[in-house]
Parts: sequence; C-alpha cells; structure tokens
Amino acid sequence: MQPLLVQLAQIALFSIPLTLSPGPNNLMMTANCARFGYRRTLPSLAGVSAGVVTMFLVVGLGLGGVLVSHPRLHVALKIVGGAYILYLAWRLYSASASTNGPEASERPVGFAQAALLQIVNPKIWLLALAACSTFLPLTGRIFVDSAILAVTLGAIFFPCNTLWALFGLVLRNVMPGRAFQRTMGLVTASSVLFFLY
Repeated sequence: MQPLLVQLAQIALFSIPLTLSPGPNNLMMTANCARFGYRRTLPSLAGVSAGVVTMFLVVGLGLGGVLVSHPRLHVALKIVGGAYILYLAWRLYSASASTNGPEASERPVGFAQAALLQIVNPKIWLLALAACSTFLPLTGRIFVDSAILAVTLGAIFFPCNTLWALFGLVLRNVMPGRAFQRTMGLVTASSVLFFLY
C-alpha cells in the first residue's frame, strides 16, 4: 500500500480534470455568479462541496454497489437528475433580463438546493463510483477511507467550481443581459444529454 500523501496526490490528479470539465455544477455556478455576483454565489459553492462530501461518503460506504446491482434505480436517478437540471436550465433561460441586476424577488441557487442537486447529478454519481472503485481502500478502514476520499474531493470541488463562477463574472461583461441568460439556459439543458446515455 502506498503512503497516504501519495494516494491523496493521485486522487487530486484524477479528480481535478473531471471537476473542471463542464457539468451541471459548473454551469450552475457560472450562471449564478454572472447573475448575482460572487458573494451571493458563495452559499451555492459551499452547498456543492457539502453535497459532494456527502455523496462520496455514501457511495464509499456502499450505496454505489446498490446502484450497480439495480440498473433500474440508476435509470430512475438519471431521469430525476435530468428533470431537475432542465428545471434549473429553464430558470436561467426565463430569468428577467434587467440590466440593473436581478429583481428583488429573484434569488440565487442556495446552499441546500446546490447540496441536494448532488443527489440527482449523474456526473457526481459517475465520479463517485469511479473514485471509490479506484482509490478505496486507502488505509483498510472503510469509514475512515471513505471520509478521507470525500473530504479530499469536497476540498477540490470548491476551488474548481469557483473558477467557473468567476468565469461567469467575465461572461457577464462580455455578453450582458438576456443573451447570456438564454445561452446559459440552453447550455445547461444540453448537459442533460451527456448523462442520459
């Protein structure tokens, strides 16, 4: 067995490119930050990380095996996840296009909503299954190993999603108003196609 620090480095090398690739979390952070600013996006960034930690812990402790052995459950998860992502895409697409910023009644995706998205996010399930099957066991203690993997990945998700959020600030200046919102809504909706196959 390799030293723990070497294993953590391998986990980082495995997960950073996957975390930076486009997906529901990254697109949600980009749109959220473009619409509401970085400070109001922080709760959703924290929610994604908390949801990721929870998902990796749950998969590491055995729920991943349940999904693998029950393909219909996996299909149902994809359908629910796709529907929720389409709902978020519709919210982006149909949001008001005020040049003065969001209306008072509009709210960014919050901590709980972002954390709960991880339950139905097919990309997170695939990443969790791949990471757990590749890197566990780390020390031979399943709970400790799952916790180490989950916290490591949660720590990686926050800065990677932050990069996408900051990209939203840049895009807001390049493509202001309704065109940006509709583009982000369509891109978010199209991300569902990658997970349904």
